[in-house]
Amino acid sequence: MSIPRFIILTALATALLIALAFWMTQQWIPQYSPYAMSTAILVSFFTGLIAYILLYINLDKASRLFVTSLAVGTVSKMFIGIVVVLFVAIQYKPVIKEYVVAYFLSYFILTAFEVYGLMTKLRA
Repeated sequence: MSIPRFIILTALATALLIALAFWMTQQWIPQYSPYAMSTAILVSFFTGLIAYILLYINLDKASRLFVTSLAVGTVSKMFIGIVVVLFVAIQYKPVIKEYVVAYFLSYFILTAFEVYGLMTKLRA
């Protein structure tokens, strides 16, 4: 999957996740902050985007290093996410529950898009 197509698809998935977060905080869990959840989803989106672009470019150079590149990209994305989650946990304690849940849920969903996009490039 090309980089522009990946950006469009993950941006749509991110917009749907943010809309879902706002809807859930309006209907079911009004005590949670939709802005904290949206920020977590956006952090997940941007780290995934950076990882995908770097992996996509590296895949053109050496496809035999795909698994290693995927592991390094995923671990670095997760490390950045954990650092941001720790920062939020220290600075903004009232919103830590919704932030962590929203971050990791969106992280796993967007990582699935990332792996799917890279696997389609590997097949072609």
